[in-house]
Amino acid sequence: MLVYDPFADIGSDDVEQVTELNGLLNQVHVVSLHARETAETRSILGAAQIARLRRGAVVVNCARGSLMDTTLSAKHYGQGFTAI
Repeated sequence: MLVYDPFADIGSDDVEQVTELNGLLNQVHVVSLHARETAETRSILGAAQIARLRRGAVVVNCARGSLMDTTLSAKHYGQGFTAI
């Protein structure tokens, strides 16, 4: 499992913590968002990040809707990813 969290030290043998979100996005099949809305997290998944997702990726937003730019992501639905 790959994890991006700039505020936490995961410290687990089963988890690899990465330091850049963009580097993580093209490696994973599932992205699960769990963050509160702040200035830093608002639209954390915008057009540039969505374009990095691999074909067939699934995005699960368990947080606030504002973490994902849904107007931009709607344009990318036909490009091989699913947002829940």
